[in-house]
Amino acid sequence: MPYPWLKVPRAQARRQVDRVHALREKSGWQKAVVSLANKNAHVLWAMFVRGKAFDARHVGVKPPTVVLPTGEMAPA
Repeated sequence: MPYPWLKVPRAQARRQVDRVHALREKSGWQKAVVSLANKNAHVLWAMFVRGKAFDARHVGVKPPTVVLPTGEMAPA
């Protein structure tokens, strides 16, 4: 495994590396570094606030949106 410190499957690690390279090519390395630092800060903040360990396989799912027959959004 090329990234033994990552506790994620190889394909997922490869996709993450590819996203970083694409971001670097699109925005420059300085903006890519700031963007990744911001993402890591958000992940760490969420871990501290919730008191949970990091789960690399977690998939965030938004609750379904319910549209009433009148066309209005139902309260969450």
